[in-house]
Amino acid sequence: MARKKEVEKPKSPWEEWDGEYIGNIWGWNNSFKALLFILIIVAIMAYRFWSLGISPLDNPPPPEKTEVSPVESREI
Repeated sequence: MARKKEVEKPKSPWEEWDGEYIGNIWGWNNSFKALLFILIIVAIMAYRFWSLGISPLDNPPPPEKTEVSPVESREI
């Protein structure tokens, strides 16, 4: 009967990696929560653009120029 060759796990993080999938360190549950968070933010942004009636691809209007008059300095 043939035995499966057992792969030794690295004893330290600096040893060479054998290519085995270790898994998602935080779990798939957190990955799906992050995806849900991103989709909610995108939905809020889309609603904001829709409610203001602007396109996110439009260029913003140029800023208004304000003139500043020089102020005389006073010696104290």
